[in-house]
Order: sequence, then C-alpha cells, then structure tokens
Amino acid sequence: MNPYLLSLAPYALGLVLFSLIGYTLLLEKKQVLSILFLLCAVIGLWLGSYGKELEATQYVLPLSLIVLSAFLMLQVEFTMVGFALMAIVTGFFNGHDMGLSLHYEQSLLPYIGGLIACSILILLLVNKAQGLLTQRNGLYMIGGISCMVGIALLVLGQTA
Repeated sequence: MNPYLLSLAPYALGLVLFSLIGYTLLLEKKQVLSILFLLCAVIGLWLGSYGKELEATQYVLPLSLIVLSAFLMLQVEFTMVGFALMAIVTGFFNGHDMGLSLHYEQSLLPYIGGLIACSILILLLVNKAQGLLTQRNGLYMIGGISCMVGIALLVLGQTA
C-alpha cells in the first residue's frame, strides 16, 4: 500500500480529535485548532518532502493520538494556547511524516491540494455529525479508537 495513504490515517484521526475538542471543550473560536493543525501539516508536508527524517516523529504521532483521545474522553479542560500548541506540533509532525513518503516529488501542489480537500471533507463530516459524535458514548468511541490506533503505532514504531 502507498505509504502516503497510510500516513493520512493518523492525520485524519488527529483532525477529527482537534475538531471535536474544539466543539466540546472550547467556548469560542471552535475551528482555530483544526485550521492550525491543517496549516502546520501543509508546512510539515513541504519540509518533509526534502527527505530529512526527524527522529521524534515515531513517538510524537502515536503519543499525540493517545493524549488527545484521553483529553477528549475525560473532557479535560485546558487553555486555548495549550491546545493550539498541541495542534501546531502535531500538525507539523503529521505533515512531515506524509512528506517523507513522497520522496522528492517534482510538484507538491497535487498533494497539498489533496490534503486540504481531504481536511475540508473531514471537517464538514464532523460538523454534520457533531450532535451524534459529541454525545458521551460518541466521545468514548472516537477517543477509544484513536487511542488504540496510537498504541498500535507506538508498538509498531518500536518494532520497526
């Protein structure tokens, strides 16, 4: 399977988590986290396409999914600045991971456009299903799935 498509899975889950955190834990500016996450992912994609691997990527991606899903499930109140910093760091590392799988592509525009289109689609779907997803059982389900993916990525990263 294409490594670029595989790297979209943690990105998509992270975007869903940041969007749901915005809807459930923030009183205003609910989409700021998702937009910061997307912008930093685009920057990370561009920089990652140059091929310099960051050692921390194998730890940041899984741990961010685990921590964000715990925050969402437990409804941990955190400052907007704290969540924004997490969105910036997580978005950059997700984008960088996607960029590494491109191996010096001639044009990044189709990948950046696809990432933006995919993000808009995910945000629209989360917005439409917000009522269903933000119920207590929905938050547990999304958080639990994201946490399991984070644990699996952490275990697979250790064995690779």
